[in-house]
Parts: sequence; C-alpha cells; structure tokens
Amino acid sequence: MNKKFIFVFLFLTAFLVLQAYFISCYLPFNEWFSPSLMYNIDFPLHYDDVLNKKFLLENYGAIWGYNPYQRAGTVQNVIIGIDNHGWALWVYLLPFLSDAVAFKLYFIILILVIPLLLYGAARNFELERGESMISVVLGTVVLHATLCADFLYAGSVSYIASAYISLYIASLAYRFFRTGSVPVLIWQTVLLGAALWIHIFTVINGITFFMALYCALGIRQNRQRLGLSLASLFGASLLATPWLIPFIKFLDTSRPNPVLIEYTTTDMFAWVDTYFLGQLNFGSTSSPVVDIGLMLFGIAGLVWWWRDGQRIRTAAFGYMIAFLFLLTYYGSFTFTRVLMPLRFMITMNLFLVVPASAAMCSLYRWGRSRLAMVKILAPACALIGLYLLMRGPYTALFLHNEFQLQTQLPKFFEDFITYTKSLNIESLIGTKTKDASRILIEHSNDGT
Repeated sequence: MNKKFIFVFLFLTAFLVLQAYFISCYLPFNEWFSPSLMYNIDFPLHYDDVLNKKFLLENYGAIWGYNPYQRAGTVQNVIIGIDNHGWALWVYLLPFLSDAVAFKLYFIILILVIPLLLYGAARNFELERGESMISVVLGTVVLHATLCADFLYAGSVSYIASAYISLYIASLAYRFFRTGSVPVLIWQTVLLGAALWIHIFTVINGITFFMALYCALGIRQNRQRLGLSLASLFGASLLATPWLIPFIKFLDTSRPNPVLIEYTTTDMFAWVDTYFLGQLNFGSTSSPVVDIGLMLFGIAGLVWWWRDGQRIRTAAFGYMIAFLFLLTYYGSFTFTRVLMPLRFMITMNLFLVVPASAAMCSLYRWGRSRLAMVKILAPACALIGLYLLMRGPYTALFLHNEFQLQTQLPKFFEDFITYTKSLNIESLIGTKTKDASRILIEHSNDGT
C-alpha cells in the first residue's frame, strides 16, 4: 500500500479521534447513547421543534403544518425552526432509536466529520497533500478556538455544519468546472440539497461561491458545464421544496425583532478592532489571533496563486472572501441585520483556510530552499505556535469543562413539574372555566 496514503489515513484518523474528544467536552461519552437531553440555551428549543416536525412527518408526511398541542392549534413556525429541518428529518428516519439519542447523534456526527470535509475540500481545490493536511489543522483550529466553540455551546450546530459543508460543496463546484465529471456534479447536487435541509444559510455560505466562480470564469466558462451547474442548483432546490415552499409562502408573516442585537454591530470600523487592535466585540470568548493570522496568510495565498498563474481560483476566492467580509462587518447597517451578520466571520475564515494553507506551504518550501535547518525548525516552531495558541481554549474545554452541556434537568424544574402535575390543571380548566375563557387563554401571547 502507498506510504503516502497510509500517512494521510493515520493523520485523518488522529484528527477524528481528536474531534471525538472535542465533542466529549460538550457531551461526555457516557451521554452519547443515554436518554438524557441537552438543556443549555437553544437546545431545548431545537428539541421541541424537532419533535413537532417529527409529529407532522409521521402523521401528515409534511415538515410543516398546524401544531394541535399549542394553544387552539397554531401554525408551525417556518422561520424560527429554519435550522431544524435536517435535524427533524434525521430523527424521523431513525425510528429504532429514541428521540433523545437520535437528536444527540445528529449533533455528534455533524461535528465528527469536519476533518474529512476539510481534507476533501482542499484536495478538490487542487491543493497538494501537505497543503490539504495543513487545511485540516487550520480548519480544526477555527472550530476549537474561535467563535465556533461558542456557537456549539449555544446549540447552533446546524450553522457550523452548514459552513463546513458549504466549503466542501464549493470545492465540488470548482472541481466540476475543472473536470466536467458527472459523478462530481451528482454528488454536489445531493449534498447541496442535504445542506439546505441542515440550514438555510447554506445559500449564503455555499451557493454564493457558485456566483463568485461564474464571475471568475467570465467568458472563458464552458457553456455546457455552466448549464449543468445551474441545473444542479435547481435540482438541489427541488430536494429542499418540502420546507422551502412553506417558508417562501409564509415569509411575509415574519417580523424581525427590533431589539435583537446579538452578532450585529453599530461600529462601521469593527473590522479595525478585530484585525488591528486584536479585539472581538460581539460576545465571543475567543481571541482574534486566529482571525488575524488567517486573514494575513489568506491574502498572501491569494497573491501567491495569482503570481503562479492560477487566476480563476484566485478570483473566485477573492470575490467570495470580499463578499463575506462586507456582509460580516457592514451587513448590520442594511436589511441583512436580521441575519446577525457577524456570524459570517466563521464562513469567511473557512474560505481563508484554503489559500492560507497554500501560503504556509509555499513559505516553508521557500525557506527550506535557502536554509537546510528550516526543515527541522519550521515543524518545531509550528508545534510551539499551536501549543501557545490552543493552550487557552483547550484548558477551558478539556480541563475546566467550561463548555460541558447540562444533561440533567435542574432540580428546581423537576419540583415545578411535580407541583403543576399535582394541581391537575387540565381537569380544573375543563370543569371550572367556560369556553370563552379557554379560548382567551389559548389565543393569548407570551406577554399576556
């Protein structure tokens, strides 16, 4: 067997093991197949919505409908649960598992496969093996030591998965335009359809790269491949129609929250704070060192590609990164504010990973050609740098358990449930109230 293949296999296996232990910092191994749930921040909301959607799928074969258990029968919200469609479908397709276990496995698997997505994306973008392995390292650092860690703790695994899968889908789009391979096109269509089920922001995270690639190709693009690529986008949209049609139909009923300021900014120069002052001012527990490094090496990688004659790849990445930069730091000042645009810094960093990996390898090769000691010094310096960079995040994750999810129902909540059951409220409402008062209760809003 090829030694290079074995080395890559062992490398990816090591990162899958690391990823499993990273997941255990949130959800300990003994909880993976237990009947317990996750109670932090948005996880209960996700689980409730997943159960509602599963009920609709089982009884009506649809992802959307009326919820008979909420008030007098309420229309299932098509906006709030936009990142739960894939989660619900996954739980529905695993009837032999308990809802809780299937729910947790979705969280686990989406995080676990990230190293494979990173390596596959790098190879599809025509990076060498060494560059692709560096992409795995950098992409893993983004997950473990930046805003991603906060998102996972809050329950936003669907968005994180969408960002990483979108990078891989973008690489498939690039590979198809380079090779014209029909199997690549089919795999791209299926995976894009699945990613749209995972999170609607796949449209921004991934599909915008298609537009960037079309612009980069310009008049040089093969019209047949362009037509097939557009057909692929249409096919992926068809796969998403079970939730996409009701979403479009009822989108006008959505009302943005005027006080929602999370992951938005009022500072026109927030990017200066990040890249020049080293400050993240939007709720992250991480340091911007990774963000700064990726931006510097990413730009260097784009310059290297351009000088090396790889103009199409350079332009496609340049357009995509520029779009994400503008959306991240200036999206808060337009109608896109409701998207909480600072979150797209994650996607921008992932697209910076690819050229940054190429730049690091090029720098290493340049140094090695001039000084033999670089072959020893560079890996040593890289390991020391990684240690210093990851010491803080890994201390919080592995030693202090700061990101461990709560899997046991709080005692005060158990007492509250016991108390309400003892009141037999359902019987009291049925015997002590009139229809008018029951309708009033059922049609009341959260604030009444």
